[in-house]
Parts: sequence; structure tokens; C-alpha cells
Amino acid sequence: MVFGTPLQNGFSALAEKWFGEENAARITSPVSEYFLFTLAAQLTTLPVIAIQFKRISLVSLLANPLILPVQPAILEAGMVTTFAGLIHPIFGKFCAMFTWPLLAYTNFIVSTLGKVKGASLTLHPMAAFWILLAVLLVLLAFLLRNFFKKQFGSSATVWLIVLLIAGSFTTWSIFAHRPDSKLHVNLMKTGESSALFIQTPSGSNLLIDLAGDTSETSAALTPLLSPWDFHIDALILTQPVSETFLSDLNQMLRIDSVMTSTAVLRPSAGNYPLTLPDNIKLITLPAGEPVAIEPGLTLTVIGEVTEQAAYALQYGEVTILIPAGVDYALLKEKYPDLMRQPDLLILTPYDVSYIPPRLWSELEPKTILWNSLEPSPYQGALSLNSVDWTSIVSDGIQIWQDPK
Repeated sequence: MVFGTPLQNGFSALAEKWFGEENAARITSPVSEYFLFTLAAQLTTLPVIAIQFKRISLVSLLANPLILPVQPAILEAGMVTTFAGLIHPIFGKFCAMFTWPLLAYTNFIVSTLGKVKGASLTLHPMAAFWILLAVLLVLLAFLLRNFFKKQFGSSATVWLIVLLIAGSFTTWSIFAHRPDSKLHVNLMKTGESSALFIQTPSGSNLLIDLAGDTSETSAALTPLLSPWDFHIDALILTQPVSETFLSDLNQMLRIDSVMTSTAVLRPSAGNYPLTLPDNIKLITLPAGEPVAIEPGLTLTVIGEVTEQAAYALQYGEVTILIPAGVDYALLKEKYPDLMRQPDLLILTPYDVSYIPPRLWSELEPKTILWNSLEPSPYQGALSLNSVDWTSIVSDGIQIWQDPK
């Protein structure tokens, strides 16, 4: 009511200038009821929605005015249907025939708009906090608008100052979260498992596989993601993924695409082809052909066995190998040059389950990253044995451990 009534009065005054007093009175009532008061309600409840659900709808401003006109009729017809059904089920079914079209219309509008790509925006946890502060700032300026008007001469000046404050903060935040033009390979604990997360020089976010608890994964990734780019550009699979885990993570943290080889997608006995949520694009990677992630950064499938794929990530002069359990001899035979002194070798317990650890050491990698919570068999390898997070940085010429 604090926002809605002044908005209604302002719209009424504006409508009278354009359409005259009589026409303005007819226009103001429906516009206020179905749009202005809805807008006021959405603004004041926005922080609650953002904090509680970690996402906000971008189509609600359109959906609410479309469905609100039929809601009173639904309530009244529903009440009549209920009482008629208490008298006799046949009476209830007869009355329901008049209620059903209104409900069907509501569901149609909601489901149709909900399918629009980008209909909702997943929020960084800190974004919900800043939305709360922004709404409080607007509310304060609105409640004290007469006081500020006396101080600054006009209400337009007050709102200009509010916009300048919000714009200055937004500009600073975007600048602070800009990519640093370097490749970051992050290994972190996610509950009882580990996650490998890569940030590209231009700021794309790549997650390698999905294991363990999705809530723990989302919580571990959140501090590394910009609130202005809060999503995963690609989930790269070295092995099949649980569709339930994938759907759950996508609800918490939007995933744009899944990249993998045909060996991972090809179903084995008892398994079915991967089914993705509607908003996720599937990109099948051809074996042996470098695929450009962005200029200067390529991803290549260097080995395939049943439901497993090995990858080479190349950035400038730097080569990163992810064997992912694919046979050592197969990789050595097909890509001897890549297997010679890689800059970064990322290993898991699968890679040493039947291959002696010394064979990987004979490749003379500059750095070994042990992607597991199990103790590493390699002395000097970077691992999560005593830390929750470790990171490797590359400028395309050399690599080094992030000291932070």
C-alpha cells in the first residue's frame, strides 16, 4: 500500500493530462489493480523471494497481469463447486465444468511463460543480500521523498542520486569481478568428494564431472563465481553422470551445456542414453579433433573406452592432461607428443588402480594434481590432503600454484 497508492495517484494524474478526467477514471482502476499494485507487491517481496529461493522470475511482470483477472472468478466458482459437490458428486462435476477453463487458462499462461529461455535468473547468494539493501534504499527514499525534495529541490534529483549510488556500486562490482585473462584450474573439496573446476581466460566456467552431493558442489563453487556471471558454461564429462544430480545442480546453479564424447553417451548394458533438462545443450566432442572453447584454448578427446573419455586441454604452449581412467598404453600410443612432459597431469585413483604410479611419473609432468580425497601416491603432488582448495594458474606460457 505504501508504494501502490502513490503509484496509482501518479498514474491517474498522468492519464488525466492525456485522456481527460472521465477517460482517466476508467483506465486507472484496471491498470492499478492488475499492474501497479502488483508491481508494488513484487518490488517489496523481491528480497524475500531472492533470499528464500535463490532465484527470481523475469517474466512475472507479464504473467501476473495476465492471470490476475480470472483469479476472483476461480475462487468464487471453486467455492460453488465445493458446496455443490458436498450435496452430490454429480452437481460438483457439473459446476467444475465452468471452473476448469479458468484453471486451464492459468496453467497455460504460467507453463508457457515458464518455458521461455531465461525466464528465471539464478542468483549468487550475495546478490540476494544486495537486492535487499537496494529495496531498502528505494523504500527509504520513497518514504522520505518529501524531506529529500525540500533538501534537493525536486523529487527527480532524489531519484537521480539513488540511481547514481546504485550505478556506482554496480560498476565497481562488475569491474572487481572481471576475468584476469589467465587460466585457473581449481580443485576443491565438496563434502565427501572433490570437484575440478576450470575458469578460462575470458571468464567461462567449466566443471569437470559431477560427483558427490550437489549442495556441497554448489556451495564450493559459489565463492569462485561472479555474481554477474553466476552459472556454469559447460559440464565436461569423463564418465556418465547421474541425471538426478545433474537436474539438482541445474536448479541451484544454471548449466548451459554438457560436453562429452560418444563413448560416455553410448549406453552400456542396463543404462539408457543421457537425458538433459530442457535448458541444457548437449555438445558431442569428436575424438582426436581439437574443439575451440575460446580463442587460444582447445579441448581434445584423446582416448575413449566404454563410458570413459580422456581429455587434453591446451592453452597457448601449456598442455593439461586428464586421463580419467583411460588406459595409459592407449594414450601413449595415440598421442606420444602430448604424453611427453605435460605441464599439468590430473590423476585420480582410477588412473593408478591397474597402472603402476611410476609410469605416470615417467612422463615427467611439471605438476601433478591429485583429484581425490584419498592420499596421493605421488610425493610433491598438489592434493587436498591438508587443504580444502588448491589452484593452478597459467598465462599460456607457464603454470604456477595460486598462492592465495
